[in-house]
Amino acid sequence: MLLPTVVIIAIITIYPFIFMIKMSFMKYSTIPSIPTHYIGGANWIELFHDERVVNSWITMLIYYAGTIGSELALGIVMAFLIDSLPIGRRSFFPSVVIIPMFFAPVLAGLLWKFLFHDVYGFYTYYLHKVDFLNLFKGISVCGSTKLAMPFVIAMDIWEWAPLVTLIVLAGLKSLPKEIIEASLIDGAKYSQQLRYILLPSLKPVIVVAFFLRTMDIFRFYTKIKVTTEGGPADTTKIVAIRIFDNAFRFYRLGYASTMALVLLFVTIILAEIIFKSVLKEI
Repeated sequence: MLLPTVVIIAIITIYPFIFMIKMSFMKYSTIPSIPTHYIGGANWIELFHDERVVNSWITMLIYYAGTIGSELALGIVMAFLIDSLPIGRRSFFPSVVIIPMFFAPVLAGLLWKFLFHDVYGFYTYYLHKVDFLNLFKGISVCGSTKLAMPFVIAMDIWEWAPLVTLIVLAGLKSLPKEIIEASLIDGAKYSQQLRYILLPSLKPVIVVAFFLRTMDIFRFYTKIKVTTEGGPADTTKIVAIRIFDNAFRFYRLGYASTMALVLLFVTIILAEIIFKSVLKEI
């Protein structure tokens, strides 16, 4: 019964993948005046000698480190705080926490861009109000090389830390109550429960959350594209933005395909490493 669906999915995924591999060995452009022809491994050679691509990978790693660590830490803390609430309030706060997840990435990016706008931004206004040391005077949040990266990291944390909260909260609900009750009878403090029972038992759940967010962070670029477009001075130009620019701004589809394949291979390797970590914890 699943065979027709599997065949359709295979057709719409395998053919573009093979065509992308083909384009990576070609000078492929959508501009009629630029002929499409085979150039061998020129795109691959250029890729590994392109300093801009290397800088994009460094920017990607900075963005990834800032988002994944903060989202996991904040998500776990929020999950434990919600779980510690009285039973009557536990059903209300998760509904409030997950509200940012309902925003489409484009809408979330536009919302943050408007809130931190230089002229009429709500947060910008109060940021200048409380800035007694004039640290932010005359500085644009989205246009500053020092503030742009923290800005996009905070934006991603705001939207996706609730996902980690939901995953960890579900894991807390599935823990056997007998172990926790036995530790209470033995006189274990909450800090001891947290260190020796709760966190070790939640390792598989936390690894799953880590896996999901890792895949999304490497693939999604919409919020950055809407807010900073990779600027200023390529401060927030992650690899996905670089691929988009080469494909749809500079019409270098062959070179963009080469970068996309490298990103795909890196993502697959990371997924394999994380998946093996999940199997060890189960």
